Amino acid sequence: MVLDNTATTEASPGGYIEATNRRITMETDVAGLGFIVDDADITLLRRSHYQGDGGKGIRRIFRAEGTPSNSLLGLEYAASELGGIAENNLAMFRWDATNGWEDYPVGLTLDVVNNRVSVTGVNAFSTWTLGDTNNPLPIRLGPFTATLTPENNALLQWRTYTEEDNLGFWVEKSLDGLAFAPLGFVEGAGNSNQPLDYQFVDTALRQASYYRLKQTDGDGSMHVSPVLFVNPSLAMRLQIWPNPAQTGIQIQAWGFDQSPVSAKLYDARGKLLDSHYGNIDQIAQSLNRRLPHLGSGLYVLRVLHPQGVFTERIVKE
Repeated sequence: MVLDNTATTEASPGGYIEATNRRITMETDVAGLGFIVDDADITLLRRSHYQGDGGKGIRRIFRAEGTPSNSLLGLEYAASELGGIAENNLAMFRWDATNGWEDYPVGLTLDVVNNRVSVTGVNAFSTWTLGDTNNPLPIRLGPFTATLTPENNALLQWRTYTEEDNLGFWVEKSLDGLAFAPLGFVEGAGNSNQPLDYQFVDTALRQASYYRLKQTDGDGSMHVSPVLFVNPSLAMRLQIWPNPAQTGIQIQAWGFDQSPVSAKLYDARGKLLDSHYGNIDQIAQSLNRRLPHLGSGLYVLRVLHPQGVFTERIVKE
């Protein structure tokens, strides 16, 4: 089980809890996360928590990857997560990349005593949550993705298949998955029966962040998308070249901005030779002043960044 730095085994706002690689052959609450299946190979199960769109979805969403086999699937919930939804109105919803949120009614069983909603006949996993049958989750939004660009920006892309009186989309960002703030507004087409593609780039991505869309109609009503997560540290890396080197090097950095970092140079025995502070270009300049005076052999450069420690070897010829 993996917990992010905001999560506990309870429904902590904005956190997530993750389990991997489970073979289920009987009705089981997987890793105690409130996700029940009876026949499935699960490669990844993540339970995320954030405040849902009031009256439309509970504050608990499951993302499951793997292979179910005509399985029972049950989701448990806490009373504090209902967000004003009447328990008798709870229904199962799953996310479809083409159609958005879909009601999944097959074999629906509602157990308000044990705080559980179950369905049957599940042959494909997706993202699942519970919603209100009388106030369903929006389904006009198609695929919504968030990816990290080579420049370490967050690229948000989404598609609509139909639009009716759609003013547009507020793009919102959060560092904890609970408190969201608007980043910008993307105008909608108003009315359309053709697929339309949209995108928004967050160039101020400095740490792991959550994103969502708040689609706004002309009458003021709003619909909130699923929450997506982007972690810039996953794509950060360094490369030194030429390597081996004789008199000078360059440092190629992915995911680093111009903020200063600390760097330390060690010899092969682990003895500290130099300390540097500055952005990546400044560190490379400092190393190039030092490199001609070093003997042939192996050296280790350690760059300390708030997102992690990056280690590169340098061979001096």
